[in-house]
Amino acid sequence: MVATLQTRKPITAIQTEDLDAFPMWEFCLDEEGVEEMDETWIRPVNAAEIPKGAYALTVAVRVVTANGTELKGFIAIDTAGAFEVSGLGVSSPQYCFIPIAVTAADKAAFCAIVSVAPEVAFPIRYQLCVALEGEAMLREGQIG
Repeated sequence: MVATLQTRKPITAIQTEDLDAFPMWEFCLDEEGVEEMDETWIRPVNAAEIPKGAYALTVAVRVVTANGTELKGFIAIDTAGAFEVSGLGVSSPQYCFIPIAVTAADKAAFCAIVSVAPEVAFPIRYQLCVALEGEAMLREGQIG
């Protein structure tokens, strides 16, 4: 099912198709308790760029492992102060989120899901699929 602006789902259910339809998502904190929703539920953001002054956005990224394998994923960011990344996730073949301060256990979990060894997966590079407000270039970064 293609995501629409009315789509609501737990972050752990986000799919590549959702990120293709809407590359930016936010938590539905103002909707907690509605139809069994809790603090893990997200909704699409209809915006052409990442706004400054935002908290807890989920933004689509292009992911490249150390051996060059390309994946679609997302990062969790805040832009309320300085641009801050708290972690990176993938949804295929199943959901996996690794924090920016990645541990050996985080690396092992990620590698098990994407079927690669840690030495060929890390460091992971990413590039945002949406520009930050006021910037022309898509930001890039690295985890691990």
